[in-house]
Amino acid sequence: GFTDERYNKCKDFITVFGNGKVNINSAKAEVLKAIGFDDSVISQIEQYRAGQDGELLTDDDLLFESINDISTKLNLSNAQKAQISELQNRAAITVNPETFQMNIDTYMLNRPVMKYSLIINKEGIKEWREY
Repeated sequence: GFTDERYNKCKDFITVFGNGKVNINSAKAEVLKAIGFDDSVISQIEQYRAGQDGELLTDDDLLFESINDISTKLNLSNAQKAQISELQNRAAITVNPETFQMNIDTYMLNRPVMKYSLIINKEGIKEWREY
């Protein structure tokens, strides 16, 4: 009953690799929302990760080093802190992923040639996609 249409809507947010935990340091807003974070927490997480300049993928980007960092580094209500504790107790979130995704755009003579997406873990490349 899982149609191609349904798969295409969620394929960029799911993986068969990893341990089932959502990495707070890299999860997209849609994924954070899906596990129960409200818009305020999601916004604060994204702002924290972007660092001082407010832009991702620059030298000042920040990472949460522990789950406890989420509660101490952000301005959260007691209810929001309780939610993070509950997600941690359920082993639903992490800051140390077992796998990660790398997206690569290649160019020749300043023109896009190929796009690649790799899923990598300690053992090496688990999946390689070319677009």
